[in-house]
Amino acid sequence: MSSRYGPRPVGTDGTDFKHRERVAQQYNQSPLFKRRIRTVLYLQVSVWLLIVAKLLPELCIRFGFVSKNFMRKWSLPPADLWEYAWAAGSIFPVIFSYLSLPKNKVSLMRISLLGHVTFGIVPIAVGCFQKSFELINFYYTRLSTYNFFGFPFIVLVYIFFSVCVQLHFFTLFFGYKLLGMWSRVSTKNK
Repeated sequence: MSSRYGPRPVGTDGTDFKHRERVAQQYNQSPLFKRRIRTVLYLQVSVWLLIVAKLLPELCIRFGFVSKNFMRKWSLPPADLWEYAWAAGSIFPVIFSYLSLPKNKVSLMRISLLGHVTFGIVPIAVGCFQKSFELINFYYTRLSTYNFFGFPFIVLVYIFFSVCVQLHFFTLFFGYKLLGMWSRVSTKNK
């Protein structure tokens, strides 16, 4: 291939790209992981809203906003302590994660990861162990104490557990990857 003024000079035929600088992998991967962690955080907020909707009638009764006759319409079990712990604590790590994303704040992401383990995974694990005997009883007898629209409530609780565990572990994975990328960048700048 030649140019307008004769043969092309050596090295300008498109093979000179190998020596050029490339964008570091952390700068390519960071937006991808940020997008993924935002998606998981939105899903966590939606699951959090579900558990708050389950706890809201009981909280209204406890604080005297509604009478106990209101609660008799649904055959929901009373809330356990792990539900209150998860609902009260799991929203804060989500907020810290979301706040750490725009400016790559390492300290907020560390707090968030610690919060996801402490207030997210630990209450779910406690709830799994607490409800295990009820699940085993349902497995052998096929009789459920509480039903939600004809579906055994204990099965719904374990579906909730599996979804929450997956969401928390995905958040931990993406957060840990982002933390590693951001830590490398911040130590290079110092």
